[in-house]
Amino acid sequence: MPLPSDTNKEIAEIVKTAFDGEAKVFSKKHHAEDLEINILETENSPDAELTSFGTIGLSDTMMLQDGKDFATRVELVTFGQTKDHDTFQDLIAATAFYLMKTN
Repeated sequence: MPLPSDTNKEIAEIVKTAFDGEAKVFSKKHHAEDLEINILETENSPDAELTSFGTIGLSDTMMLQDGKDFATRVELVTFGQTKDHDTFQDLIAATAFYLMKTN
């Protein structure tokens, strides 16, 4: 699991508060490239039978505009039915990996 910076820890606390539930953090690794992202998840949030997911650390990735550093940084959040838990884990991780690779 990538070691979180102080900023990543602050982001995790904000996401945890927004999701309003018992949160856990796990790491997803890209299947072919040297990429890894931490994801915070909370079951039964925002409602019963739903799980919320948020990246932690994607904002460490430099965003480019016209080949130059664009000061904006992003994290991703989504939620889905708990029964589709693995699909939503893969969805948010794949989106994060795409952003990490293309910037």
